[in-house]
Amino acid sequence: MFCDLEGKKQRPLGDGMKNYSFPSVGPDGKRLLMVHYPGEGKAPAPVIVTIENGAVTPLRVPAGFWALPTW
Repeated sequence: MFCDLEGKKQRPLGDGMKNYSFPSVGPDGKRLLMVHYPGEGKAPAPVIVTIENGAVTPLRVPAGFWALPTW
């Protein structure tokens, strides 16, 4: 969930971001760096989520275990 600066107008980000975790707010306050869990047999990977509209942009990263990302 996110809201306006007064803590009102609460709404889910995207579709509730069920398969996303470990959000880290970007330095600009407009994006989140998160780990996406795509499902069975696929490795979790970091993505950028635009807070304003919930758009998800995958990051090109080498294979490996991704957890607790930070900017």
